[in-house]
Amino acid sequence: MYKAKKPLSIMNPFSFGKYQSQILSLIGFMILSLVSVSSHALVLNDGAAATCPSGSTKGILTNNSYSSLVTSFNSGNYQTVSSQSSTGSSVAIPLKIKMSISDFNFVNKSSVATLTSGNYTAIRFTGSAANSSVRNEILLDFQNSLNNEPLFLNKVALSTFDIDKLSSTNAYWDDNVKFVGTTQNNGTVNGVFQSITGSSVINTNGEGLRLNTDFNCGNTLESTCQGSVVFSEPVKSVKIIYSNTDNDTSTSISSRIIDFRLDSYCYQPSSYEITKDDGVTSIGTTSTTNYIIKVINNGNTPLTNIILKDPIVTGLTKETDITCDTTDNTNTCITAPTKTQLESSSGFNIPSLAVGKTYSIKVPTKVTASQGSTITNTATIKVSNLDLKSASDSNTVTGIFSGGSPVAPASCPSGHKMYYVGSNPPGYTPKETLPIAWTTGSFSKEYVFGNTKFNLSFTERLNLRTGYPTGTNFTDATENAINMYHDSFRTTIDHRLTATINKPVSKYGFVVQDLDSNQNGKYIESITLATSGGFFSKTESKPFQLSNANQTISGTAWDNCNTASPCNFNIDWGYKSALTPFAITHGNPYSEGATTTSAGGYVTGYSDFYFCLAPPKLVVKKVLGGNRVNDSVDSADQFEIKVTGDSLAANSFTTTGNAAIIDNGTSDLLSLTESKTYTISERVINGSVSNYSATYICNNATTGSTFTTTNATATLNEETIPTRSFTLSNLNYGDEITCTITNTPSVYTFTGFVYNDNGGIARSTNPDTKSDTSTTFTGNSKYFNGIFDSGETGIGNTTGLTISLTNCNGVNIGGTTSQTTSDNPLGQYKLVVSASTIAALSPQKVCIVQAEPDPWIFSVDTTPNIRNIDLQAGKLDYKTEGSLNLDFGEVEGDYAALVLRKAQYVNDCRSTLNYTATNINTAGNTDPRAGFSESGISGSDLTPGQCIAYRITATNRANLTINNFVMRDVLQKKGDNKALVTSVLAGVSNASDYANDNVPIGKNGTVKTTEFVLNPKTSRSFYFNTKYGTTMDTQ
Repeated sequence: MYKAKKPLSIMNPFSFGKYQSQILSLIGFMILSLVSVSSHALVLNDGAAATCPSGSTKGILTNNSYSSLVTSFNSGNYQTVSSQSSTGSSVAIPLKIKMSISDFNFVNKSSVATLTSGNYTAIRFTGSAANSSVRNEILLDFQNSLNNEPLFLNKVALSTFDIDKLSSTNAYWDDNVKFVGTTQNNGTVNGVFQSITGSSVINTNGEGLRLNTDFNCGNTLESTCQGSVVFSEPVKSVKIIYSNTDNDTSTSISSRIIDFRLDSYCYQPSSYEITKDDGVTSIGTTSTTNYIIKVINNGNTPLTNIILKDPIVTGLTKETDITCDTTDNTNTCITAPTKTQLESSSGFNIPSLAVGKTYSIKVPTKVTASQGSTITNTATIKVSNLDLKSASDSNTVTGIFSGGSPVAPASCPSGHKMYYVGSNPPGYTPKETLPIAWTTGSFSKEYVFGNTKFNLSFTERLNLRTGYPTGTNFTDATENAINMYHDSFRTTIDHRLTATINKPVSKYGFVVQDLDSNQNGKYIESITLATSGGFFSKTESKPFQLSNANQTISGTAWDNCNTASPCNFNIDWGYKSALTPFAITHGNPYSEGATTTSAGGYVTGYSDFYFCLAPPKLVVKKVLGGNRVNDSVDSADQFEIKVTGDSLAANSFTTTGNAAIIDNGTSDLLSLTESKTYTISERVINGSVSNYSATYICNNATTGSTFTTTNATATLNEETIPTRSFTLSNLNYGDEITCTITNTPSVYTFTGFVYNDNGGIARSTNPDTKSDTSTTFTGNSKYFNGIFDSGETGIGNTTGLTISLTNCNGVNIGGTTSQTTSDNPLGQYKLVVSASTIAALSPQKVCIVQAEPDPWIFSVDTTPNIRNIDLQAGKLDYKTEGSLNLDFGEVEGDYAALVLRKAQYVNDCRSTLNYTATNINTAGNTDPRAGFSESGISGSDLTPGQCIAYRITATNRANLTINNFVMRDVLQKKGDNKALVTSVLAGVSNASDYANDNVPIGKNGTVKTTEFVLNPKTSRSFYFNTKYGTTMDTQ
């Protein structure tokens, strides 16, 4: 309801001074409104949506408690409120409520008071209305009065009144009310609109509740202007957002009024449960099962500090990869506990759990218990103010290839193949059938299905009549069966029937006919299961007695069976390994049975034999024959094994452990398809498969055959993380294959040679080997090329010559020592180091260092003495190949690459001397006065004041480039080395060939060129002129 502003002395509450000219129309509206207003009391908001869940208590806020809400608003504190049932009786709900209001876009503070209308009390909110953007948010916060924790109430129902609208006068308004709750995860949820009889309030697509027609509501709680909601999930607070729509606006409204009630709510005390289940009742030893542990908060208050424990159980070993259960849609698990936390005495603390939420984890667990045992796994939870709760799961432990307990009688597990002997095969597929075709009087028979053999035999026979056993029907007793007909004597065993199958079976069974009794014949037949694990079935409503812990079945005195009223039943077993005998014994243990003279005879028939073979089964195991190559705490090598092929579901397992220990080293039992091919692959996480040699051995327990391969014959797949794989094929039903992958850590090898890089050139005196620049050298592509070529020889064991493997910082890598070269093969070195040692290097590089004796005849290196090797992932064998050269080349001094030849020319010191003129550069010239000559200068050839020009020719006769070549020549100085005169530099042929610190013109010192590069098999000549005597400054 809205109130207009009151200008001047006009007292009518619906008059507006600003619009006096329209008073008549406003009065007309008032009359219309008064006529249209009818008194309709509120309607209880208690529809089906407000029904409380099982185990919770419904509360209705008492009328007196609304005064407490006003007190809360005025004080800003929580106030304890009272609850009652629908009949008015007191309800114990520990509820405190704090009411607060936030005002937006106006100055005046809102106020609240109680309003009583009929038998109901509500809160009346009053606020100003300056413009259409005014918004008020009334917040009700719920708290548990017992512990002052937030209290989540379910099915909270609220109603507002006085939602009205006016658009036909100058004072416009259009109320809009929205209800928003805060959920367990601090999200928000809107109240669900409830239809109220007689109400004109509508829901505007979740944007809020409003009136669908002009109407000014009165001062009472009336259904016409009632809008109600129910929250569909637990909330700890609700907010009533009171605003105006954008449809109508006015500034001529003095106040805005709305009334509301907290109709009802549901309260459930703190409660929780725990479940634990792995979804199976039996499991093979060494297999892994996943236990799902789920903690549920099924109370109505959040829980804190829940202690979850899952103690150690003998026969079970938790894996370390415990995770949050992703299949649980209500799961709040973000961080799963560790194995240590679950098994510790203090347990794992679940900090908080909201109402209706769960904390679910998946605990992979390896079964280590032996076949035939039963394992029970129990987890517990405890909160300080609640009782301890526990949950257990039990499993029977079977063999590794066992399928567990048998399914329905005379049927095979899904996907298994049936082999049937008899005349009435079931419709099951796939199957193979054979007739009984028993030879009369024979005590055994073998049925052959390809390479599958099924044998039946009768032993321990007593009182058997001639002509039995037989496959002929026994009139009125058996049909299509193998019949055994005995004289009636009292005996515990008169025959034993044994079946063997040469393959492991998932099930075996048959039908027994005409096991009955006869008083005159003095017999009550019985059958006892001699092989454990069997059971009798289809005995309901038939004349049988079970005894001996259900291992013996007997006829009932004195019921007799016949083909018109047969009493056939089944005997079935579950999984048994190949050639396990399935045996039963038959007898007449009737205490009054004949002992000396037969009282007659009785017949028993056996028919409808069947057994089931599972699809080929595979288990993969991992073995490590030495310490891991990478064995750091955070990144130890782990092995991931997977099997792929046909339509096999994704599967893999990854080992854990360190050093040579393999944990989690066995796959789940995998079911394959007959005649298909499968690939078993392995990869090394954190390392490479190339770091390990491998042997793969697959044993088929069914056939006794063994398949073996090694990494040499397996396939290496160069992927992002390389894998190695091999294949399995020619698989058959009943195959039980165990493949063991054994890895042995590999070693790194670094191999090379120290050799004489002389190209095989023999020593010569003419021309002299040291200065020979003929094609003997320049035409030999193997000479001084840094490559160990054919025709060159290695340099064998030499004192002082060593090769070392270092970390490139001068430290030998652990496990290696410096070694000398070998004499067989000549000059070879080979450094071997474990892969684990290499794996520890950071960065992944090594250096091979050659140390030479001093002095040594091989004084010139053709290759560097240090080789840097950047190690490649997966590469173990390093030797000279491609761009990698691990050989060390040497030559004797006379085989050095550089040859220097010096010629001299006596001249008259002309500054215009053309050093390169052909007339003074004649090959073979022996006269130094005529031109450059390598011949010596006699005393008569030189007069004081003359000059001697020099031509120094540098020849690179090798196949490698000479870098940083600098030619130096020291001019003679009187007194040095017995020199009689001093020579000074008189000139150079090309100044740019000489260094900045070259001796200056006119000075004595060292002639020095700049740095040059001498390419293979090239020469370069340098010219300079010197003057002897005293005509120039010699200082």
